[in-house]
Amino acid sequence: WAKRKKKHTTAYRIRQWCDFDSEVGFGRLTPSFHNTGKAGVIHVANNFLAHRRKASHVDLCELMRGYIVGVMELITRSEVSVTHTPQQCMRTTSERGACDFGFSLL
Repeated sequence: WAKRKKKHTTAYRIRQWCDFDSEVGFGRLTPSFHNTGKAGVIHVANNFLAHRRKASHVDLCELMRGYIVGVMELITRSEVSVTHTPQQCMRTTSERGACDFGFSLL
């Protein structure tokens, strides 16, 4: 009996990872995708690395960016570029309620 491996799309694997991290208390991660599905944004809210941090606090978003790169490279089996600008950061842009991390598969 040959066990068939199910091939999931990249978008499906990214959604599954975001759902898992959200369920285990890593905050609320929500992916959105651009037309190709190989680029988009991971929206991170209520995460302990960023929630209620101010511009004067230590920037832990780079740690989160590195985490996103590592996980996405593992689940997509591709090199990934992840960006996080001050305009995407709730630490430096106080009116934001979450951080956004742009990604693209290379």
